[in-house]
Amino acid sequence: GGHRVPLFQYDPTRKQNARDIDILASGMDIAPTLLDLCKIKVKNNFQGISLSPILQGKTLPARTLIADTQREEYLTKNLPYSVMTQQWRLVNGKELYAIKNDAEQRHDLSAQFPDTVTNLKQQYENWWQMISVQKNEYQRFIVGSKKEMVVCLTGHDLHVEKGSPPWHQSMIQNERGENGFWAIETEQTGTYAFELRRFPRESAANIPSKYVIAKMEISGQVKTTEIAANSEKITFTVKLSKGKHNLKTWLSTSNDKAVAATYVYVQKL
Repeated sequence: GGHRVPLFQYDPTRKQNARDIDILASGMDIAPTLLDLCKIKVKNNFQGISLSPILQGKTLPARTLIADTQREEYLTKNLPYSVMTQQWRLVNGKELYAIKNDAEQRHDLSAQFPDTVTNLKQQYENWWQMISVQKNEYQRFIVGSKKEMVVCLTGHDLHVEKGSPPWHQSMIQNERGENGFWAIETEQTGTYAFELRRFPRESAANIPSKYVIAKMEISGQVKTTEIAANSEKITFTVKLSKGKHNLKTWLSTSNDKAVAATYVYVQKL
């Protein structure tokens, strides 16, 4: 999914009639577009491009985009992927579809256009070479930054040894999904508050009463406390040095059955 999702752009400073613009775009384009519209210059080299020229009736350069399905603990090559251009879709390096005339991708044209297949496969190889440079590194959540005072960690981003983390609400409700750790990086040395919850702040939901012990471990520091009845959260404070840390949490029942605190809010005090 996700390859034919509409994106609505509206600029109140421009008086234009609504219109459909059939171009190849990506979620990577949103940040460059907003920065461009706000005339904000940044040093970052984005993989996406600004879509603002289309609001001015201009065209965008031809481009190739690639999407793949990882959902793995470690970056893995040749998992299901699609190489996309305005005209073509190459699926898993084998099936080729003329997307303009075959939106449902029913007619494989790979045998008729072998050179196109070869070219798009090379585009995938080039892309993989670029994105796999840091394949053995965790992309850590930055905490303790003035740019984001409170960081919310969710179960979706737990690193687990096997299986899947609790990445949607039905898994949380039914106690499915494996526990693991969050990879974080503290921008400053200092005291940090870790607010453990089973449900997000906006829900105002209590930690289920069967969980009676909360525990947290980070960089050799272990914190444990009892969970009082009708508690929405448990907060631990720890001193951390600037740098990389792995965080793990547990909410345990009286018979030692434990789950992760699937929402953790982190703030430097």
